[in-house]
Amino acid sequence: MDTLQIDLKNISKHFGNVHAVNDISLKVQKGSILSIVGPSGCGKTTLLRLIAGFESPDRGELQIGGSPIWSKDYSMPVQERNIGMIFQDGALFPHLNVKQNIGFAVSENVDSLLNLVGLVGKETSMPHELSGGEQQRVALARSLAANPSTLLLDEPFSNLDIQIRRDIRTEVRSILKSYNVTAIFVTHDQQEASEMGDQIAIMKDGALEQIGNPEEVYGNPQTEFTAKFFSQANLVDGILQKKTLKTFISETDLSIDKDMNGNMKLVIHPNQLSIESASDSNKMNGTVRKQIFQGNEYFYTIELENKEIVNVLQSNRQPIEPNTPVKITYTPDKSVICFQEGAQKQFKVNQ
Repeated sequence: MDTLQIDLKNISKHFGNVHAVNDISLKVQKGSILSIVGPSGCGKTTLLRLIAGFESPDRGELQIGGSPIWSKDYSMPVQERNIGMIFQDGALFPHLNVKQNIGFAVSENVDSLLNLVGLVGKETSMPHELSGGEQQRVALARSLAANPSTLLLDEPFSNLDIQIRRDIRTEVRSILKSYNVTAIFVTHDQQEASEMGDQIAIMKDGALEQIGNPEEVYGNPQTEFTAKFFSQANLVDGILQKKTLKTFISETDLSIDKDMNGNMKLVIHPNQLSIESASDSNKMNGTVRKQIFQGNEYFYTIELENKEIVNVLQSNRQPIEPNTPVKITYTPDKSVICFQEGAQKQFKVNQ
């Protein structure tokens, strides 16, 4: 049975007129990993600092393992919270070797942790002799040595090269799961958030936009911001009339029980669009403005004839060059998601 480990209730923190964290409530089950993702300055790191005790909320309640650690009447000291934290740079002691860094606070279990994080043979190496990925493994082992109930990771891979980041986040997730530690992982990278987290929380301007597993958040965005930022979807202007949703590039018949009309923004993922060169000007409805090679696929930015901008992701043996007129086609799923005046709506598609 799942056991609640972290419970935040209406946590807020202001710095002057800035709402760094604004009325956030969330729960994290024991042994699970929550990824928090959002643009720079949205309050991710501040939220971690509030949980760790480096900052105090203005209001709300915070519990770890069912015990209160902060409320308006009580604040548990940082050293008593049994929370570990890993920073961007690892924050290793430069004058201590690997084994000494890991065993700084405790002397037990150091050898097993060296094995766990794959650093056997590096015991006497100094931090400056390690790669960035190895330094973060030392930081992880040092945090786990104290046997924390909760581990907070603040963009720990942001200073690493792309390939190293891919490798180490897989390794770190595996280690956290094997250790059954509850973790909150902060990042601004959507892919990283999806790979690390059992659940994902989307933040914007200090507030929580949406929380759910990666598939739910990607496939069922609850806000326009989540659709664009996390799902990287296009929001295409449309109008719903007589159960048909018309956009500049498509007409989609919907299964709707009652008449519903009005302007909509249709959520279209880049891989739901396809383009082909349009030698016939009558078939043309857009122009390639940018083309980015992404291995097996090309990422295109298309300017439609009505001046809307959409992104397309597709495989091409022969890439389509910028300034090429194209015919763009939309293939909907069995259902579509729209926003009307900011409110999310879902409709089934008549096949």
